[in-house]
Amino acid sequence: MFRPRPRVVLRVAAASGLIGACTLRTCSVVSGQLPEHACDRFLLPPRVVNAKAVGPTSCLVQETSTSYEARQLTRLDVGLDGTVDGYLAKVGNYKEYFSNSPDLVFPQTWGPREIFFGVAAYERAKGASMTIVFPRARPGWNGKMWVTAHGRGTSFKQGQLRVWNTYVDAANPLEGLDRYDLLMASKGYALVKTRRTSTEGLGEIITTLEDGSAVDFSRTSATMRAFSATKPSRRIACTKCAASATPAERAKGRAGAS
Repeated sequence: MFRPRPRVVLRVAAASGLIGACTLRTCSVVSGQLPEHACDRFLLPPRVVNAKAVGPTSCLVQETSTSYEARQLTRLDVGLDGTVDGYLAKVGNYKEYFSNSPDLVFPQTWGPREIFFGVAAYERAKGASMTIVFPRARPGWNGKMWVTAHGRGTSFKQGQLRVWNTYVDAANPLEGLDRYDLLMASKGYALVKTRRTSTEGLGEIITTLEDGSAVDFSRTSATMRAFSATKPSRRIACTKCAASATPAERAKGRAGAS
């Protein structure tokens, strides 16, 4: 019986930055091996929140080519190291929910308690990553990006996440894309499939709180600034495939996506 995955889906009508990375020749497949290429230059500068610098700090990418329903596609697998800001509690229900909406999450689950600002670290070696799939030719892109974030119950320790560079199969780059993903790709969207630890109490996410203490029980929420990781996808040369296309090419891309 088919069981749809719990997910938060964010429809972002914006240019996909990683689309510009289709020109990275060093990411081509050679003898079945997928080389890794640094993409740090596409990262946004760190944001300063409560005197703490937060954001992605390191970026690696692999590239493959494939096709689906006569559409020629490029797939980028991106691994990120970095930090994200948020809030959590030390006691009570849902204390593990590291969230950027503390006024919404915590009052409805427990009585009054102290809420702490914190900075959590994520690592590509523990599965912090995203897969981006987009039309190889600019006219085939509808100018929009479809971002997905899976629900809770996913972690590296329990085996649902893997090291970032082990998701793609060079012989079958469509492997790992579900029918929702393929549907959006067939309609000309740039697909961004994000992955993160969403299981609490495993010691997988270390969060440093404003009082100087550190906790290891937190889990990141699906909507934490759209997983923070999608920001590089808007940054990586986001205008190369959109702004450089002629009006006729953009019109053709929209027509092909209908």
